Amino acid sequence: MSDFSFDSENEDVEDGFELMPVHEATWIVEKSEWKTTKSGLGEMLILVCKEVSGPHKGRLIWLRFNLINPNAKAVNIAKGQLKPLLFACNHPVLSKTNASALHNKPFLAKCTIDPGNDGFEDSNTLKNITNIKGEKPPKKGETAPQQPEKKAIQTEEPTAAASTSSEDDDWFDD
Repeated sequence: MSDFSFDSENEDVEDGFELMPVHEATWIVEKSEWKTTKSGLGEMLILVCKEVSGPHKGRLIWLRFNLINPNAKAVNIAKGQLKPLLFACNHPVLSKTNASALHNKPFLAKCTIDPGNDGFEDSNTLKNITNIKGEKPPKKGETAPQQPEKKAIQTEEPTAAASTSSEDDDWFDD
């Protein structure tokens, strides 16, 4: 076993990451893991999200989704928070065995600051998650956003040779 020695009085070290300011950026899910909740009665999905383009490129944020829990309200909140991310990663169905399908798919999100409570410090989280095109998930019963159809653009004015007679318009009659 190797020796280890750390003289804290003679070394200048950082005590962790500072909070990031509120900003928008492109993110990916880098890692995912299911963990048992502190009470032991549920399980949460923990996603490690990495900023891939933006002012804090390379920084990480941990998102926690309490998806298996006897408290139905907690589960409903977690599902509501997770839905935009599933849409953004084009992966609408999540199970305990396929969370890795979210990895490395870029999405847009706003990094915000959650105020700390119960002895916890303020922390960063992600809000306003959209796909890379900026689209949000459709509400229940709506269809997913579609690209608008491109219409042909008329580049020339009609010429005098174009027919304006009603004889050619018979197909309009009922």
